[in-house]
Amino acid sequence: MRNTLRTLLLVFFTLSVTYVSAQITLVKSHKPKAKIVLAENNAVIHDAALILSHFIEKISNAELSITNKFISEKGVIIIGEKTKEVGTDGFILDCKDDALKILTGGGNGAIYGVETLLEQYLGVNYWTFKTVDYPQLVTISIPQMHRAETPAFNFRMSQSYGNDDPQYVKWFRLNNQAEVFADNLWVHTFNQILPASVYGKSHPEY
Repeated sequence: MRNTLRTLLLVFFTLSVTYVSAQITLVKSHKPKAKIVLAENNAVIHDAALILSHFIEKISNAELSITNKFISEKGVIIIGEKTKEVGTDGFILDCKDDALKILTGGGNGAIYGVETLLEQYLGVNYWTFKTVDYPQLVTISIPQMHRAETPAFNFRMSQSYGNDDPQYVKWFRLNNQAEVFADNLWVHTFNQILPASVYGKSHPEY
């Protein structure tokens, strides 16, 4: 009797914790239970929504619809609302009351917020160029959270084969050197700036 009571209490406790911690269910039994709502209709927010929808479908075989028509704050993922709580490229993951908000501080914040959600909470591993794995789930629920992040660096770059893949560049939060450097003046530029044919004899110290 005591063991049976202990088992029942354990089951009740487990169900209670699951109910309290799961603030929104995105997919249940391979069926979509939430919609993606764009707070603004711009390229970055639209890309963020497509990335989220793509991986949710890969994980669960359920396709979440994307709309820019705001209907209700229940059962929705709202992407792209602006916030001053984080800086440029920063984001907030705010999940409560059967709604998930991915807020942005500007720049690529909406994309980085989606990718953090996928990586840290849904088990997506983007290892390197064209090498991605993810779990297979029947139901996807998101716990209550308020997570705010701003990147430590404004400019991040790495040279690899993956730089030709826009999804790879977005996932690893990389920038293009053309955004801040003059054309053809990247890395080995000293001889272009101070050519030896011009300055070699008069300024050997260069």
